[in-house]
Amino acid sequence: MRVSRLLLAVATPTTLLGAASLAFSASAPFVVFPDSTTSPNAAVSELTPEQRALFAVPEDGLSVEIYQKRLADADAFLRDVRETVDAETFATLSAEMRPVCVAALRNLADAPQLSDDERSQYWSDLVDRLTEANDYDALRALLLNEQNEQNLISKRLRDLTSAEERAAEYRRSAFHFKRGERAAAGYFDVCVVVAEERQFDAYEFAQITGRMSAHSRRPDSEFKALAPTPELFDVPTDQTVGFYQRRVLELLRVAPNAEQAKVAAALKTIFRLLADADVSYEDARVYLAAYTERLSQDEAKQVLEEEEAKAVPDSRLVAALEPRAFGGNGSRRSAAQTPNPTSQDAEKPEPPLDESLFDVPDGETTEFYYKRSLALREHYNARTRLAGPLYASPGTEEARRFFNALTSLDKRLADDSSLSFPERRRYFDSFVDALTNARKLDELRSLLDEEKAARDATSSEFAAARVDAVEDAIYSVRFYQILADVRQLPKPSDATYPPASPTLTPELETALRTLETDILAKATAGEKRALAGWVRPPFNNSGLSNRWAGYAVGFAHSLDWISPDEAKSFRKELYAVLSSLETPEDREVAERLQRQIRVDDLPGAEFPVEGVLADGAELDRESYRGKVVYFAVYNSAFLTSEKALKDRARFNNGERFAKLRDQYADAGFAILLYDLATEPPKPGTAPNVFGVEPSGVLSRALTRGAKKDYADLSELYLSLEFPGAGVIVDVDGKVLDANASPLDFRTLNKLETLLRERFPNVGGASSK
Repeated sequence: MRVSRLLLAVATPTTLLGAASLAFSASAPFVVFPDSTTSPNAAVSELTPEQRALFAVPEDGLSVEIYQKRLADADAFLRDVRETVDAETFATLSAEMRPVCVAALRNLADAPQLSDDERSQYWSDLVDRLTEANDYDALRALLLNEQNEQNLISKRLRDLTSAEERAAEYRRSAFHFKRGERAAAGYFDVCVVVAEERQFDAYEFAQITGRMSAHSRRPDSEFKALAPTPELFDVPTDQTVGFYQRRVLELLRVAPNAEQAKVAAALKTIFRLLADADVSYEDARVYLAAYTERLSQDEAKQVLEEEEAKAVPDSRLVAALEPRAFGGNGSRRSAAQTPNPTSQDAEKPEPPLDESLFDVPDGETTEFYYKRSLALREHYNARTRLAGPLYASPGTEEARRFFNALTSLDKRLADDSSLSFPERRRYFDSFVDALTNARKLDELRSLLDEEKAARDATSSEFAAARVDAVEDAIYSVRFYQILADVRQLPKPSDATYPPASPTLTPELETALRTLETDILAKATAGEKRALAGWVRPPFNNSGLSNRWAGYAVGFAHSLDWISPDEAKSFRKELYAVLSSLETPEDREVAERLQRQIRVDDLPGAEFPVEGVLADGAELDRESYRGKVVYFAVYNSAFLTSEKALKDRARFNNGERFAKLRDQYADAGFAILLYDLATEPPKPGTAPNVFGVEPSGVLSRALTRGAKKDYADLSELYLSLEFPGAGVIVDVDGKVLDANASPLDFRTLNKLETLLRERFPNVGGASSK
């Protein structure tokens, strides 16, 4: 693997480790590091040329002897200079040498010509060095990769009948299990160290605690259970989220050697405090679930009774407690005998409409509004016999009356200063969501004026976040009104591929241009405040620092649904403005736009990608002339989520791809797969074309599984992470579609249409 020596030289230990460990995701911002002419770090520049050469990271695919020598030379150099430089310089040199050692160790740990014991020793050394550097991302990727390999081995074992083959797979399984255990030990150690400074979101933290709990219960695990100290069980209040997360991990580490009652009590207290901390409403729900899961049914009932006895109960806590207190779906009826559906009780008519519930007077107490809100929802469900959300579509006059009363109550509760911030956020979210789903644009605009006035008067973060939420809702309503009108337009009759977009009416064009102008003005107005944690933007913002510029990038992505040509034009217009600005926030957005524009310009051009495919073959574009080619990018260094592994639609996508491949292979259809984790970026290769940064490839190559042959595309789909990059190339070698995501069912529909056109003599068209 090539990494610019100058990049290594100019990096500080912190930035270097961050670059080396940045894990790739479809939503993470990409940074392309060009060759730099910046002066090397002073600690490196004072070395001799021969010494500086030691800092060049070795490529993949070299011999075992070369990697062993590079590792020995690196360690010898550090031993020699330890006594001749000051501690700070030595720490800098050690950090800058670490990628060299890590690259050598990773290749040695995966070298098939070495024995399992030798490879395990190199693997342990690799984990130790990453643990010493507190490299959370790299260690997490190592652990996920070994778990992924275990999943693949388990799947293959089900299909093997040969005793010899099964024995070989069992040996491989045991080998990867030990590697996973070793990676887990380092990963957990680093999780504890970085918790306070990193502050994991609740979903990631739940995964960490789940893995840690599983390993702590396994007696033969390399996870080392520490002895508890008395202060671990004292849980102070008013601490940071990071403090509480670290304390949870410390408690799980000592759990095997501690009194379980003490551990359980401390964990319950901490998760309750986390739920009340300044976190998003979604995170609070995760923490409340963790809290209630640790309660017995009797405890849950007691806490629920205490909460409901309050004048204004915490509705989040009530919702979390009911499933634990009453079992089943959380309804109180399930605690008693459920009525027989055929009985007379099930035939009772709907209760009469209670007109008094629609009255929402001013000046009442918080308790009144809260109980009226509960009564309205219960009455609505009783009359409709539906358990679904009320806000979905208030179509009837009666539903509209319920809707209007509930939104009025939510607004009053959101403005009630006696409630906690999480509760007020919950009610304000509910209120704005209701207006958004009902497309009440005039009311949202009026609300925006009120919220801006309140923000200017108080200057609080909470007031500013409310303004953001309403602004987001207004742009969302305007966009979806246009989208709804576009969907009513007649579809083009031209059935050729790619399908044409509907022709917009002058009125729709005007509305769309106005919306684009407004969003562009906001994006370039200079507002750099990051999104508040609980605000839910309607477009794919993906967490860019410049809030509105990132919002505009997401808007352009959504605009592809209405008019791809208009989306491309908007992206170029936004890039023209942001590329001239110098602030890091604007440059971050401009770089992302530049990569997307490069993909926008691919259709009609020659397919530009070259390099080595996942099966190890060099891509020869000329050999695919006359064929339809689907080029998909995946990442063997990362697992799909557990949810994706159970996703039937995802599995069906893989089967459909496999069927198309088998049906049209002889006629002239090829599926090419590119693994982002196996090749460093250079001009023309897929990482360069699709905008993957070198540091991301470095991290993935650390943990690649070298999984290159898949018996069936459905296995690939269930096993690995796709970044959403896919390209359809026509028989003349020209790109037809550069946004053909392998996870999108529409990609398969496009391919089926195109293949029927290009190869009409192939019988038995694939079913959709």
